[in-house]
Amino acid sequence: MAKEGGTLDLQDLEEIRGLEREAEDVITDVAVVGGGTMGRGIAQTLAGKGINVIIIEKDENNLRRSKEMLEEELDYEIQRWALTESDKRAILARIQWSTDLEEL
Repeated sequence: MAKEGGTLDLQDLEEIRGLEREAEDVITDVAVVGGGTMGRGIAQTLAGKGINVIIIEKDENNLRRSKEMLEEELDYEIQRWALTESDKRAILARIQWSTDLEEL
């Protein structure tokens, strides 16, 4: 794929795009362990692309806080016109929350 010196040509980019499209068609459910800043961001991005996500947190307190933070972050995106209320509802509908690793 990458040529000597780490460069890519147009054919390489087309191959990468093809792999991305294949992955989009295959991945339907993802688990994210940890609902911190990075975990919430990953979950939001995936749910925004139509992928179902389950976020696993270590306890109910952290789970509740993670949910609250995600809602605040989505509200901020609505304020800056990056999302609509409908987008927010769709994203939240695709995210499940749990403290039980057995759900994976």
